[in-house]
Amino acid sequence: MSCKQTDSTLRPSAARCFKSLYYEETKYSDATIKCDFDKRNPMSVVRVSRVIERISSFRRDFMVRSLMICTTRKGHHLRMWLNTTRGIPTARSVLRIQSAMGDDPMRQRFNAARVRRGEPHWNVLWNKKIRNGKTVSEEVLDVELTKRLQEVVR
Repeated sequence: MSCKQTDSTLRPSAARCFKSLYYEETKYSDATIKCDFDKRNPMSVVRVSRVIERISSFRRDFMVRSLMICTTRKGHHLRMWLNTTRGIPTARSVLRIQSAMGDDPMRQRFNAARVRRGEPHWNVLWNKKIRNGKTVSEEVLDVELTKRLQEVVR
């Protein structure tokens, strides 16, 4: 099996759980904001749009350039790209935004620990999961939900 790998795939958080053998982040790894929503914390278009409105009114230098929502086996993934006039947002800012949007609480804890350890590629959202050479989960673009959120944000 050969696949394009990002730095986040090549540098796992813990050597004892080398997820890169089974998980990929090959597409859309450059998104600024990445959120994972499952059945425990379902995605709310209203909540996400309110956070985006709040960010836009409070931080005029953070503008949503593009966003997408994908359906996964257990829920949804949200990726958002920002146009920023002051450079890339800090890890703390990204963590706060993802938390406010309702990102998976376990993912929030893992990301906060990765940031504390100074890992450069801490904000990972796997788009494909492979076990024993077989794809067990792969996200699919949810065109309808993406358009719905884009309309609310504009």
